[in-house]
Amino acid sequence: MRLGVAIPLANEEGTVGELLDRVLFQLGGEDRVFCVTDRASKDRTRDRVEERSGRDPRVVSVWAPENRGVVDAYFRGYRAALAAGARWVLEMDGGLSHLPEEIPHFVRAMENGFDYAGGCRFMPGGGYSGPWSRYLISRGGGFLANLLLGTHMRDMTGGYECFRREALEAVLAAGVRSRAHFFQTEIKLLMHSWKWTEVPIHYKNPSKSVGRASLGDAFRNLWRLARDRHAPPAAGAPPRVPVARRPSPSASEGQPHPSLALGLGHAEAPGTGLVGVLTTIQRPTACAEELGRRLAAAGAGLVVVGDRKGPDRFDLPGAEFVPLARQKELPFRLAGLLPVGHYARKNLGYLLAVRGGAGCVYETDDDNAPNAHWAPRAVVTRAQPVAPRVWMNAYRAFTGENIWPRGLPLDRVTDPACGAHDPVTPEAEFHAPIQQGLADHAPDVDAVWRLVLDRPFHFRRGPSVWLPPGTWCPFNSQTTWWWPEAYPLLYLPSFCSFRMTDIWRSFVAQRCLWELGHGLVFHAPEVVQDRNPHNLVRDFKDEVPGYLGNDGIVARLSDLSLRPGAGAVADNLVRCYEALTAAGYFPADELPLVRGWVEDVGAAATAAARAA
Repeated sequence: MRLGVAIPLANEEGTVGELLDRVLFQLGGEDRVFCVTDRASKDRTRDRVEERSGRDPRVVSVWAPENRGVVDAYFRGYRAALAAGARWVLEMDGGLSHLPEEIPHFVRAMENGFDYAGGCRFMPGGGYSGPWSRYLISRGGGFLANLLLGTHMRDMTGGYECFRREALEAVLAAGVRSRAHFFQTEIKLLMHSWKWTEVPIHYKNPSKSVGRASLGDAFRNLWRLARDRHAPPAAGAPPRVPVARRPSPSASEGQPHPSLALGLGHAEAPGTGLVGVLTTIQRPTACAEELGRRLAAAGAGLVVVGDRKGPDRFDLPGAEFVPLARQKELPFRLAGLLPVGHYARKNLGYLLAVRGGAGCVYETDDDNAPNAHWAPRAVVTRAQPVAPRVWMNAYRAFTGENIWPRGLPLDRVTDPACGAHDPVTPEAEFHAPIQQGLADHAPDVDAVWRLVLDRPFHFRRGPSVWLPPGTWCPFNSQTTWWWPEAYPLLYLPSFCSFRMTDIWRSFVAQRCLWELGHGLVFHAPEVVQDRNPHNLVRDFKDEVPGYLGNDGIVARLSDLSLRPGAGAVADNLVRCYEALTAAGYFPADELPLVRGWVEDVGAAATAAARAA
């Protein structure tokens, strides 16, 4: 897709038809309009959009039921356009204050190689028609913003603008603080370090006044940005990191993301090496030996975490074995908090990998052997985007048979829409800091499938799939790739059943991942599972909390208001677990471990940066 147009709409029932007619007249056949509505719209705007969408595939309805305000509406539109593969994303007002006939100005700017084009009312060829009070606020606010922030744009407050894909991804990764229209100024500050231009636009018929709350939000955030710009760094503080400039896919492959800092206290990537992590209670299995050989061939390390049942040693070249006795000596607060005899002790392996400077963590289990297609992955990967929906059965993208991942709500198993995917969808490149591989022979499924349908199972090879923000699918800890910006999300909870610890983690991780502007990738099988013995009835009992609660967990997480941007990842993680604890899914005992993990992963990342 060439161009995606993101338009938040509220109470525009009477004009949305004209708006779409005029916008679509300016677009090509492959372009799309993403109309975002939420509960702030009290009329039939959403109905009008969905009626039009049924007749014209170029119109896409994006429903945001959480009603989080104007900023979230715009960001939903951005993400929907990126998920559909748009190379350029244009945003505009839904009330016809912006003229659709001026869309070609922005298209020409993109064709001329600019990363960002901002619509400008105050340049030759532009114009403004509306109350003088609004004009003075816009002009005065723009002058003050340029003065305090060191920018040089003639229109610092407008919201008619267009982004190249990479530039918008940087905006989503950085996030904004404002919850009102000042977020446009924050975006322009970010874009000032990219290749930008302004194009003339005409703006008409704005409301006569600006609310006090909106003005207060603008002044508070402008002052914060100015203070951050001029304040000297504190003693011992890491250097400030400039906004990244159009990273090419080749430069990004295998490298930590520029926003590695994650709010964890350092500015530079601690390393680029791959480190595998697994937990075990037995001597090296044939699967673990094959994993060790493949990691060694890739120049990667392996951390193996033991537990109460053993083993006493783990004789595998290149592996760092951490038995229970040694775990108690580790410099992590979590080491003294984690329960013994629990899969969550794998958290210590993650922390050791981060502290050692891992540029990518590959987690697996000792009954998974890499197949012929297994190879180290890059954070930028090619995949087919799936159509947005609430739940996606990602397994159905790789088979036509009846199978589903552990953790998928059982009432979704027979829903055709849950597994629907067009296999000829064009691939696109995605920055995906969490990627899940599938397993052949004994794939990760729930006890219901194994009790009723169990047999050796093999998926077909095929393109990877990318699930856009807002689309849920459980993922596991059996063959999963993590990059530094997502490291805080590795945390496995302790106070839940063994069969749900990685599944419930996956829901929290996805919810936080969306605030980074990223989706989740599933790859065709990359391991063969020679499954360790399991008591299936006991597995079923351990999965009952998921059968009964997974829909409720994702509903609670969906309703949660989180902060966007890389600096908020750890805080968002804590807020998710606080919300799930308040809702009764976890006991209060879980929260000290979550907070200990956040402290430990921050200290581990800082130690890695210093060592580098």
